Amino acid sequence: MWFERSIASVLGIDEVLARELLAVARERMGARRLRLHLLAFATATGPLGRILPARIRGRAVGGLVGCMLREIDEMLRYIGAAPAGHRGLLAG
Repeated sequence: MWFERSIASVLGIDEVLARELLAVARERMGARRLRLHLLAFATATGPLGRILPARIRGRAVGGLVGCMLREIDEMLRYIGAAPAGHRGLLAG
């Protein structure tokens, strides 16, 4: 999927992790709302983003990334400190 490649490139992660984090975001916000965030992300990080004010670009990227990296285990996976499915101290 193009969005997974784009997100992976912008965030400096592999496509598998991007796909997994997008699934988390889809679960949290629903498919319709996720599509709106993906459109805003694509606009902000694409050629049109060059003419948008930094504040608007930041909100577009941050809205999606914030939902993808809401929990500590997602953040740890993003920085490469925890394997997929690992919840460490958060395990129940």
